Amino acid sequence: MIDDPDHFDIVTFKRKSIPASWEFMFTCSAYETGDMIAQHEILEEVSALIDQDVLRTTMMHRASRSMPRI
Repeated sequence: MIDDPDHFDIVTFKRKSIPASWEFMFTCSAYETGDMIAQHEILEEVSALIDQDVLRTTMMHRASRSMPRI
């Protein structure tokens, strides 16, 4: 999960043995970890691959008009 929902019922997940985990994009910078530069390097590489049309979206259609075009 990337956001903190107002309400989250973990019991629904537990009954089906579905794991739930939160991710915080800025953990490395918040805690000044030794590998902080790694995220920058990975994002730079991904950006270059997108610019070269090596990587592209797998999205076939947008769910709503409010979603940004990729």
